Amino acid sequence: MNVTVVANTATGIATSYAQTITLDTKSGYGNWSLVTGTGTFSQPTANNGIAQYTFVPEDNGTATFALNYDQGPPSININAYQTDTPLINSNGTGGA
Repeated sequence: MNVTVVANTATGIATSYAQTITLDTKSGYGNWSLVTGTGTFSQPTANNGIAQYTFVPEDNGTATFALNYDQGPPSININAYQTDTPLINSNGTGGA
């Protein structure tokens, strides 16, 4: 499955966004890989469901990741959050 992360502000896409995000399946399972984006991607521990990506301005605020999820609960909620400020996140409850 592919997951696209778009960095947004109150007025639209943050095209010059250059922060690190964490992708988390919250299940402890899953392997991530980078599909589109020119920043730095890492998943130091295989199949733990957690990866990090550092956006660069050339990404124009958008990056896409592939998730290989062969084990764990059949239904998962994926969370993406700004690594240094977890309250800025994908669940709609955060914000700066």
